[in-house]
Order: sequence, then structure tokens, then C-alpha cells
Amino acid sequence: MITLVDWSDEQQRERVLALWLQTNTVTHDFIPSEYWQKMYPMVSDLMADATIYVYWQDNQIIGFIGLMETYIAGIFVDSKHQNQGVGYQLIQYVQNKTAVLDLSVYALNEPAWRFYERQGFKIVSENLDDAVGEIEYQMHWAR
Repeated sequence: MITLVDWSDEQQRERVLALWLQTNTVTHDFIPSEYWQKMYPMVSDLMADATIYVYWQDNQIIGFIGLMETYIAGIFVDSKHQNQGVGYQLIQYVQNKTAVLDLSVYALNEPAWRFYERQGFKIVSENLDDAVGEIEYQMHWAR
């Protein structure tokens, strides 16, 4: 089941933030984990203003997608539940709610950008993320 996160619920908030940190640290092993730790307070503040849809299984949040209007800030799925269609369902959910979506993904995160391509996203440009010194692809999807 997919629902909007209840940011006023401390357990939901803590679970979403824990998933954000865990997934970024593991998936982006080419970026020092200290970077993600440093970003945690800022991301916590930004998430309060984002639209976050959470994926529930057995009364547990196992994944989420964060949106800033039509920009996907990220899809995060618990490592124990990856490659089981959770990310696909989250993307489909937001694609059914909007006509266009944009996102950025690190070039070194090939599984992620290939996943987005399978969902109809196209790489439209690339740039250097100065904060970490890595190339990012900007991707776009339209109905």
C-alpha cells in the first residue's frame, strides 16, 4: 500500500530518514559516508516541505519516493526489499499523478539510471555535482 507520509508521526519520520541514510550510504559507495551524515539535518528539514509517498508492507515502511513538485528527489527502498518491484510501484504511482517528472542521478549509479530508463525517463543532460565531484545525469519523463 502507498500513502502520503505523516510527517507529524515521529516513527514515520524517523523510518523515512533512516531509509534515506541507509540507502544513500550503501548505493553511493563512491561517496564518503560522512557526506551523507553531514547532509542529514538539512535533508530532514527539506523533507518536511516535500511530498513523500511511503510504501507499506506488513505495517512497516519499506520504501518511499520524495517529490519537490515534479522533481523526484529520490526513491529509497530498504536493501532487504530491493529488486522486488517496490521502486517500480512508487514510480508508477507518481507517474499516474503527473504529466512530467524530472530527477538527477549519479552516472556511477548505473542500476538506478537504467531503472529510470526502463520507466520511460530520458537522459537530457549531465553536469558535475561540485559537492561530491561526481557526474550527475538529469533525466526527464513526460506522458
